[in-house]
Amino acid sequence: MKTLRLLAAGLLVLAAVGLTAAEQRELAATARARVDLPHAAPSGTLLPSGWVLHPAGRQIATGDMPLSMQLSPDGRFLLVATGGYAPCRVLAINTGDEQLQMSQGIDQAWQGMTFGPGGDALYVSGGGRDLIWKYRYAAHGGELTAEPPLLVAGLKGNNPAFMPNRKDASHEWIAGLAFAPDGKTLLALNNTAGELLALEPASGKLLLTAKCGDHPNAIAIRPHHSEAWVTNQGSGTVSCFNSETLAKEGDVPVGTQPMAILFSADGSRAFVVNSGSNSVSVIDGETRAVTETIRTALTPRAPAGSTPNALALSPDGKKLFVTNGDNNDVVVIDVSAPSASRVLGFIPTGWYPTSVAVSANGRKLFVGCGKGLQSRPSYPRVGGGVGLDIYNRPGESYGPAHDSRIEFDYICSLLGGSISVIDMPGDEQLARYTHQVMSGCPYRDELLTETAEQGIRTVIPSKVGTKSPIEHVLYIIKENRTYDQIFGDIKEGNGDPGLCLFGEKVTPNHHALAREFVLLDNLYCNGEVSEDGHQWCNAALCSDWTEKVYPANYATPSRGDAPGSEGVTVPAGGYLWDACARAGLAYRTYGEFTSFHSDKESAPVATSGSPNLVGHVSLKWELAGRTNHGRDYQKVDAFIEELHAAEAAGAWPNYMVMSLGEDHTVGLTPNRPTPWAAVASNDVGLGRIVDAVSHSRFWASTAIFVIEDDAQAGPDHVDAHRTAGLVISPYIRRHFVDHTLYTTSSFLRTMELALGLPPMSQYDAGATPLVRSFSDHANLKPYVALAARTDLAATNPAAGALARASKRLDFSEYDRCPPEELNRILWAAIKGPRTAYPAPVAGPI
Repeated sequence: MKTLRLLAAGLLVLAAVGLTAAEQRELAATARARVDLPHAAPSGTLLPSGWVLHPAGRQIATGDMPLSMQLSPDGRFLLVATGGYAPCRVLAINTGDEQLQMSQGIDQAWQGMTFGPGGDALYVSGGGRDLIWKYRYAAHGGELTAEPPLLVAGLKGNNPAFMPNRKDASHEWIAGLAFAPDGKTLLALNNTAGELLALEPASGKLLLTAKCGDHPNAIAIRPHHSEAWVTNQGSGTVSCFNSETLAKEGDVPVGTQPMAILFSADGSRAFVVNSGSNSVSVIDGETRAVTETIRTALTPRAPAGSTPNALALSPDGKKLFVTNGDNNDVVVIDVSAPSASRVLGFIPTGWYPTSVAVSANGRKLFVGCGKGLQSRPSYPRVGGGVGLDIYNRPGESYGPAHDSRIEFDYICSLLGGSISVIDMPGDEQLARYTHQVMSGCPYRDELLTETAEQGIRTVIPSKVGTKSPIEHVLYIIKENRTYDQIFGDIKEGNGDPGLCLFGEKVTPNHHALAREFVLLDNLYCNGEVSEDGHQWCNAALCSDWTEKVYPANYATPSRGDAPGSEGVTVPAGGYLWDACARAGLAYRTYGEFTSFHSDKESAPVATSGSPNLVGHVSLKWELAGRTNHGRDYQKVDAFIEELHAAEAAGAWPNYMVMSLGEDHTVGLTPNRPTPWAAVASNDVGLGRIVDAVSHSRFWASTAIFVIEDDAQAGPDHVDAHRTAGLVISPYIRRHFVDHTLYTTSSFLRTMELALGLPPMSQYDAGATPLVRSFSDHANLKPYVALAARTDLAATNPAAGALARASKRLDFSEYDRCPPEELNRILWAAIKGPRTAYPAPVAGPI
């Protein structure tokens, strides 16, 4: 295994085969500290996103994402509900000695927790289980005794206006919980149907219902008043209700995707955190008007990407603490003077904070971190989570370690949540903390108009809006592979050949393109799985809703995918095609964010869930995708046919996005392509696309970007997020190995600069564009596609228990099939039915 060589000054030495000595010196001189491998160090933990963690305080491992957090009425214990990939738990942590006191396993949890009026009962949202968990709480020892859950009776069923057409969306999801002021009624939110429910707390009997907005998430009771206020995450509003009759008294517009809400002790102000707007809305309790909008971002002009998602007040009510999920910090705000709030500073946290609480004496801050404290390789396996197994069979895998088993960690099991316990900082300590947060953030306001990479001779502009010879961008998104799986056998890169499952014999075009153009061996996906990965691929951001939903969907068994809407799933900055629409650029999609409808009475129609894609969808691609199960090597004919038509017309879209995902494979589904045939088909399809474009009249003004949406389905010795990507253009530095740390967001930033578009989020603005991979002159030599070296027609066996099990899985869309069910089938096929599959377990708690 190779390691990257660093100069004494800490700058990366780039392998630059084919570059002049002057060009090599120029590139080396512009490489900066961000060019590195992800690592953990006392000076800060570099994430694969390029952001650096400096988590403050003492860390308590929870093993999974803390979704809800609340102090006990006496302040002696912190109650935490986890609800990520690992089995869900309710934890009790002693706030004095900071030790875990109690841990109870539950089937499912979601955002919602409250104590009963006497403080001796704890209620926790059961998410998609249509129930609320109930515990008897003993204050003297923080003991939790499970009682029969409240089965929420009388739910009306899923609301089709908010629900996609998903087979697994059979339940309604219960979110925020609170007791009405009289203590006799438990209020709960039906997140799916958009309803406020009044329940009898002993039986769960449904007493009253009221309509909220789209995806209500949190409830707060206004002190000294019979009022319940609800945040509507999808509607961008707060609904105000009479807490006794549930009569709706009005809606207050706030920011985008409001999450949490709390009141000042006297009920005069409500604080609402807006995850899509980098802000907190302050609402006057009497007039119900927004009196302040407090920015939580690190800089004044920062676009979407701070993702504030939870908040807490100090006991004296003078300070507000807000978790910025995507900035990895807590913002400290002085709210002592109404309408004159001011940000005091920032406290660094672990990866993606999700919850916050303040101790009863105001001396400690508790912060739940959804993804833990660092990112790690998936190989070799470290344990503590789900272990997967790949068998490299002779004739199927072509690395030197064929005919051997490779055991690795699944990416979601590596995201171990934690609680940070932070001593309340004084002014000087808060200033030091703020410096750490700023130093770990690659975003700066000046990056909205220009990049930090200056002085490199390249066709990628350093300023937004500068004309580039690249007028056409083709963006190809593939499915789920790591760098080592595809390129581990390329000796010039930092690969492990023993992990190369789909080597050069399976992917000759990928290998030829990496060698002929540029090899990127330090490229990382921002997302973990397809559900968040496609948002990152198209928006350089993922909504807080998706970050919290996908782990449960990918768990084993799946706890269901909470049905979302455009209001909660679309990142606040929109998608790249939205930016093209605003700029008047021509754009088109080939299978990305599209669906297909056809019946006997109407012609086939290609549609999209994204409004700006309507009318920009290739129907030919959609039709080809449903012929012969959509083999990539065949359906690319539709793209090539449209390319030739564009040549004849003399006009081709500026931006094209394509889903080319047969490398996802369909496992052992009977009579369907083997995994190796599927990946080979994907390789041939890619080769044919590049061949056609490079022989077209548009080649001199085109760049092709190829990346996986995520890297979840294989081992990698550097990081579980590292992936295989390609950049292909006449302007690429040929035969070049670029070791720069790039991300999904780097790809988007580079495409934006080429097309003259501003960044959509803090993540693409702060990402390093691929300027070192591009030169300032064109080499118009076209690419000639290579023929398949693997049998594209090879199919899985038609009979057997595993074939029948695979046949039951849903491969109609990528990752509709529960990953762990597929992995169990592969495990049994390799090791036999008598070898037990390793059960998922939480990390150390």
